[in-house]
Formats: sequence, C-alpha cells, structure tokens
Amino acid sequence: MDYIQTKVAIPMKWGLVAFMLLICFEVVLRYVFNAPTVWGLDFRQELYAVIIMLGSAYTLMLKGHVIVDTFLLGMSFKTRLINNIFCWIVFYTPTMAVLTWTMYNLTVSSWRLLEGSGSIWNPPVYPLKTILTIAYANMVLQGIAEMFKDIVSYAKGSEDWKKA
Repeated sequence: MDYIQTKVAIPMKWGLVAFMLLICFEVVLRYVFNAPTVWGLDFRQELYAVIIMLGSAYTLMLKGHVIVDTFLLGMSFKTRLINNIFCWIVFYTPTMAVLTWTMYNLTVSSWRLLEGSGSIWNPPVYPLKTILTIAYANMVLQGIAEMFKDIVSYAKGSEDWKKA
C-alpha cells in the first residue's frame, strides 16, 4: 500500500499547486478585471475535495494525522503497539468501512440521478463522489496496512517492520 500511496501523492502535490494558481487566477479576474468566473467556486471545491481525500491515506502512511498521545507517554513500546492495534481494529477500520459504504451508496444514487451541483454552472458531482468513494476505500486499506506494520513491529520488538 505504501507504494500506491506514494504514487497517488505525487499528482496530489501538483494538484495543490494547481489549486493555488486557480485561486490566484480567480482573485485577479474578480478584483482586477471585475469578471469572476461562473465555474471557479465549484471547480475549486471539487479539486480541493479530491486533493484532501486522496492525500489523506498518504498522510496516514507518514503518520501525519493528529493523535492524542497523552495516555501513551508513559507506556512501553510494546504497550503502545498493543494500543495502536486495538484502536485500528475497534475504532478506525469499522468507522472507515461504514464511511466507505455510505459514500458508495451516495455515489450509486448520484450516478442514477446524474446529479449536478445545483449551482449556476451545475457540474456533475457523480465523478467526484466516485473519487471520494475510492479515497475512503484507500483509507481503509492503508489503515489495515498500518495495523499490520504495528503487528510486525510488535512481533519483532522494533519499528523496523520493513525488514520483515
């Protein structure tokens, strides 16, 4: 999974650059030329959603998400790993699986209706929802991969899971 996350992260990094350029473009059009675009807001929101959701699994891989480790500070390495494995099994995986299933159902419904955004530009949102469903599934898979890394680390007694 780490290989996939790394490959997905590269276009997401460039997507952030495109997102910033798009905002600058829209600001110049709006405030310098007094000619805002009809499509700018919808496109920025959809692009931002794709970047954030597809980048979330990469952030999970890098352990970049915020955690509250107050309870873990005094624990041994193996006790922290047991806690992590427990949290992966009991909290993370079921929650993300439910979110993925819910997003999948919303996506299927959106495709049936050929749903649009409802704005003046009214772009279709079913492709976006499809990407978000894939992103949620990707988060589930990366969470399972992280759990297995913790299991291997526990078995080896070190964080050197890559040599397992």
